[in-house]
Amino acid sequence: MRRGWLAVGAASMVVLTACSSSGGGGTSAAPSVNADPTKVSGSITVLTNRTDQLGDGTLDKYAAEFNKVYPNVKVKFEGMKDYEGEVKIRMNTENYGDVLPIPSDLSIAQFPNFFSSLGSSQELSKTYQWTDYATVADKVYGIANFGTVTGFVYNKKVWADAGVTAWPGTPEEFLADLKAIKAKGAAIPYYTNYHDGWPLRQWTDAIGSPSCDEGAKDALAATAQPWTAGSDLYAIDSLVYSVVEQKLSEDDP
Repeated sequence: MRRGWLAVGAASMVVLTACSSSGGGGTSAAPSVNADPTKVSGSITVLTNRTDQLGDGTLDKYAAEFNKVYPNVKVKFEGMKDYEGEVKIRMNTENYGDVLPIPSDLSIAQFPNFFSSLGSSQELSKTYQWTDYATVADKVYGIANFGTVTGFVYNKKVWADAGVTAWPGTPEEFLADLKAIKAKGAAIPYYTNYHDGWPLRQWTDAIGSPSCDEGAKDALAATAQPWTAGSDLYAIDSLVYSVVEQKLSEDDP
């Protein structure tokens, strides 16, 4: 499951930056909230990569709903086609909006440098999913606006005909089951769907699963030998390699 970032992602997270006249500036403190929404006034700039929703009026509908609660706050949307590229440049300044999707290559450890805390993980996790992927020192810096469940589709009859009755619990068991399917000669054991590109990239979503480490992706930035035996990348990529090398996938991926 790609969380928050399941991302995503990359899952995309929407965060509040520290509000200022310049439109940004990071702080780890939670933004203050007025108990009476009607007394809140001013304007906020919301950055977005969804230029399609900006053009078709979808974001204006979101703003209208927001204004039902905060009638005296003007919402301005700023769309970007090259969102990641433009935002990374703007984050070197203090002018990077008041609400924005977190760039996918920004490490979690850097969140407090650029964004305000939205509150404690203990409280926000009661309402929102996947807050753990945007939590630093028990403070949440992003809320997931979508989640993507990843996995694979399998033919139950093909597996049953090959005598596979228990779900494989290790890479070795998975390969053994594929070999059993191949031995029956009635089906190709595994399809990488390499020609479409994105299905093979989905394997990287498993980073963090072998080690049960939510910070495994960020840790790669400081790892000199990411494919060392026992690492997540080694476990994931070795399995893909073994499937193909042992001719358990389609002939011409």
